[in-house]
Amino acid sequence: MKIIAHRGASMEAPENTLPAFKRAIELGSDYIECDIRLTKDKVPIVFHDDKINETLISELTFNEVKSQNENIPTLEELLSLKFNKTGLMIEIKKIDPLSDVEIIYDTVKKKKSPPDFYLGSIEIDIATYLHQLDPELPLIGIVELEEQLDEFLKLNPQVLAFHYPLLDPKRIASLHAKKIKVWAWTIDDPHFEMEGLDGIITNNVAHFLQTRSPESDAH
Repeated sequence: MKIIAHRGASMEAPENTLPAFKRAIELGSDYIECDIRLTKDKVPIVFHDDKINETLISELTFNEVKSQNENIPTLEELLSLKFNKTGLMIEIKKIDPLSDVEIIYDTVKKKKSPPDFYLGSIEIDIATYLHQLDPELPLIGIVELEEQLDEFLKLNPQVLAFHYPLLDPKRIASLHAKKIKVWAWTIDDPHFEMEGLDGIITNNVAHFLQTRSPESDAH
């Protein structure tokens, strides 16, 4: 069972910040999940919401973003961390024009750090663009609604990350038959279990790392 730190170790440091990511690495998370948006001047930054102080991120330059919140890192700063054995799950948020996805793709491929990463989106058009750009890309589809699933399956993703109510052991088994790993988000309940699940995306990183069994850690 892989433990994926949702926006870093977000119970111990502010989400999507370098301290949260560093702490997730220190704890030994298998992966860090992060959210990427583009500023007006096309700088990829790590930030979840589409607005900061009521203004769209896409309407602010990078310097304007930093003047409002200096703790927002760039994707390049995140990729420059020493990841040790921790990988990265990069979620691209809505982008217009779609071709700007290439800016993020190029940034990730250029840095080559960490070597173990997944790149994807909850937006099927972004995931499709990534797949067309690089059919060998380690692609992750983020499934929030039942009707998204068939579209994501057409892209042959390596991983599908589901909003956990959409999952049951039968669905997990059917996806495993297609050679697709199954992760679930966002799970903070320490008693959560589901047969066959490959990964848990959680804010409660320290707890899940402490309580997973040695057997599941080996896979």
